[in-house]
Amino acid sequence: MQPPEGSSIIAPPIVAIVDGSVGFRLAIAALVTEYFPDARIEDIDPYSQTMCGAGFTFGTRGDAVILGGVGTESEAFDALTRLRSRDNCPPIIMLVADNLASQRPTLLAAGAFDVLRKDALSGQRLRAALTRAIAPAQRVVDPTHHQSAPTTAPAIYDKFFLMDDNAPIAVDIDSYRCLSKLASGQLAHVFLAEHAVNQTRVAVKILTSLAVHNTREMSTFCNLARRLRPHRGTSVVREFDSGITATFPYTVMEYLSNGDLRQRMRKPIDVGTAIEIFGRLLHALGELHQSRICHADLKPESVFFRDDASIVLIDFNISTMFGSTVRCSETGDVLGTPIYMSPEQGAGQPVDARSDLYAVGVILHELLTGAPPFVGDTAAQIIFRHLHDEVPLLPMRLRQFQPILDKLLAKSPTERFATPNDVMRALARIAVPNAD
Repeated sequence: MQPPEGSSIIAPPIVAIVDGSVGFRLAIAALVTEYFPDARIEDIDPYSQTMCGAGFTFGTRGDAVILGGVGTESEAFDALTRLRSRDNCPPIIMLVADNLASQRPTLLAAGAFDVLRKDALSGQRLRAALTRAIAPAQRVVDPTHHQSAPTTAPAIYDKFFLMDDNAPIAVDIDSYRCLSKLASGQLAHVFLAEHAVNQTRVAVKILTSLAVHNTREMSTFCNLARRLRPHRGTSVVREFDSGITATFPYTVMEYLSNGDLRQRMRKPIDVGTAIEIFGRLLHALGELHQSRICHADLKPESVFFRDDASIVLIDFNISTMFGSTVRCSETGDVLGTPIYMSPEQGAGQPVDARSDLYAVGVILHELLTGAPPFVGDTAAQIIFRHLHDEVPLLPMRLRQFQPILDKLLAKSPTERFATPNDVMRALARIAVPNAD
């Protein structure tokens, strides 16, 4: 996307991120580099002896300081006094606890460039503050700004309620009001929300399975988010904002009111329509695989429709790079949905594009027949059947699709199609009735 006419793009900024949590510094760096991909990030532990990043004489050069870890009023003013006393101190964006949010005017008067809530931190608001800090007022930066993103609102909070051991926990999402809960699971909670200014309806996903202080998981999450970014708005659900609420990452996404494939499959689908949907799913998956990302949890509930009938993928909670395993880092348990899980994923082995294509084969069987090929009373039974049972035969009226289904559901990845394009080429050689 081109910058607005008459604007100029500044040089990549140097930004110091100061916080005692490594995971939180990783999360902040990811929010900054989403719009400033070439930014030089100085990662600074405030408890180190020198409080210096690599090659960075703290407080004497650079474009901005993002200062977290401020919990009390005395800490806030002491930090400002110490940093502002240094020559050429860059603008300081302070991230403060909720109890200090009311002190914003006083902190600004004391020399802070901006003051944001650390436990309800919007990436969009952080980047706006950073843009103002590093660029003269007459210059427009942020050339990758999403035009479709809702307008930034004053900091308005209308609680989102999470459940922890059956006790509700209230959290805030900057600029959005919660309308209802759409989904809830072990990994995340999804809400329908409304923007406080323009009433745009969005879906807000709070990833409660990942705390920002979990350094290893946070690093993996940030790397995946970076790789997904080129596909946002095409094969992957569009993102308007992301940030941190309490200690959890969250994402504000487009609300896909046309529903998912599971809803579509509750009514009979003719063969032509089923194959048409299947082809669009393959196209979306092919785009995702260009970045060597394995979705690892493809199922009808993660396949949504836009107004133009195109397919959009959601639920990247356990997605991983090709060649990795899909396991819980703490327990070692295999992750995924057993009915759609490839044999190698169920066995805890590395996954790649062919693992997603196995899941696509399960979806194809369900589209054509109304039921998945392998079911069982427990997850272990279903995984065993994926590993050992023969692919069931389709009814005679659908038998022309059997070779494709057999190859998609082959036990060994080496015997499957290698890419979604390979599947589409094979499908093109089969006579398919026109969709109704």
